[in-house]
Amino acid sequence: MISINLLPEKSRTRVANVEKELILFTLMLILLFIGMSFTQRWISHQAQTARELKEQKTAQKLELLKKIGTLNQLEKKTQELQAYIQAIKFIRAEQSRPVRFLDELASKLPPDKIWFESLDLNQAKHIDLTGVALDNQVFADYVRKLRTSPYIQDVILHQTSQKKIEEYNLVAFRCRINGDFQQVAGDKDE
Repeated sequence: MISINLLPEKSRTRVANVEKELILFTLMLILLFIGMSFTQRWISHQAQTARELKEQKTAQKLELLKKIGTLNQLEKKTQELQAYIQAIKFIRAEQSRPVRFLDELASKLPPDKIWFESLDLNQAKHIDLTGVALDNQVFADYVRKLRTSPYIQDVILHQTSQKKIEEYNLVAFRCRINGDFQQVAGDKDE
């Protein structure tokens, strides 16, 4: 038996192609939907991971800020303690200065020839001294001895005058004695 197809060949291919294209289009839509679904899940997972990471980093940041605050407080306390230590070191270095100067003044003093009326160790770190001496020669020898001391830098004479006390003619004096502070600090290190 012979079958004859009266339809043109192009029309038949079109019907067959339309069915294939429809199936292919449906499969593509399904694959696209599945791909979009996986992509959406992956993006949601990434966003969730990013949110968790952000929360974790924020918590870490707050913890580190607390530690930084504690460290800043400790650093401030350390600086305060260093300032106290420096003050104590300065006081210790300076506490022997008056004793050394007074010792020098007393050890160089000729007995029963010079008498101090006032002695003032002031904030400018020098001694203002007033007193009387038996005569000018005794006072000059005393000043010369003081100038040889390693603790005395200079003796500045402000005034000398005659002063009568009872029946004695004495020499009244007023002077300033500057100390050698490096020498006193150097003695502390030895």
